Amino acid sequence: MEYSKEKLEELAYDYANEGRAALSERKLNQAALSMQQAINHFKEAGNLSMYARSLNMLGVIYGALGNETMAVDYYLEGLECSIQNNFSHITILFYNNIGSRYLELNEHERAIGYFLRAEKELESDIVKLEESYSTWCLVTYLNLLLSNTALRNFEQAEYYLQKVLPYVALEENSEYHFSVMISQYWLYWLEGKKELVRDHLDEILEGALNDESTSDYVENMLSVCKLLREMEECDNWKRVIKAFEMYTIDQDSIYFQLVLTEMWMDYYKHIDDMNRYIHLCVDHAELYRKQKVIEDKERAAAIDIKI
Repeated sequence: MEYSKEKLEELAYDYANEGRAALSERKLNQAALSMQQAINHFKEAGNLSMYARSLNMLGVIYGALGNETMAVDYYLEGLECSIQNNFSHITILFYNNIGSRYLELNEHERAIGYFLRAEKELESDIVKLEESYSTWCLVTYLNLLLSNTALRNFEQAEYYLQKVLPYVALEENSEYHFSVMISQYWLYWLEGKKELVRDHLDEILEGALNDESTSDYVENMLSVCKLLREMEECDNWKRVIKAFEMYTIDQDSIYFQLVLTEMWMDYYKHIDDMNRYIHLCVDHAELYRKQKVIEDKERAAAIDIKI
């Protein structure tokens, strides 16, 4: 059946809204299916701006699902579209998200290169008019805080911490509250402000157990586990892993089971329970094999769609 441009756009927006709603409810597989339909319809309708935005959103969803290869594929396709059409108000999204993939690979110098490009885009008058401008400022400064902290560039990290804090207080940025909090206290811990961090342990735990983040949830939980391990807060570390375990059950995803297993491996190795650790190593190998099969199938399906 052939649709008019108006009907195609109507369907595309419906699918995009379904995808965003599913993402906010952490129904990631459903979100991916809806957003792929939105991409197809926006492209057919010739709405390249929304096509690029939807490519970015699908990249975010695949990143949250742990499929970094697919995420980067969509980011690069969207970045190319944005640059070709001078969509500077969309390009900033791809610079941040591509940089985030490098951040997660601990390639922080390369990550910072992309984050600085995003920061430059924040100066654009077109970008400043966007409804999401404050969120883009927060994400950009938070990313620069994270990578500079990882590189022990504490002066730069403190600079971007002060830049990001005013934006986290805004209601529209509540999803990022814990992301900023854990980044702040990890920086303080590395700077040797350990008593200050311990004074805020209850706040950190409450934030971890009530984190509203969608796309950054896994990274947030990994970060808080890392901090609690360094603090030797083993009981509280276990509480956070158990909370993530409940999230994993809801997701019904091999990727999340894999991350959960790695969390427990780290925990049991740290407390020197080598029997549990070895058992989990065996489980991890099998989950890794299953995840590879899933990723290969998703890549094949993506090729079919593009052809």
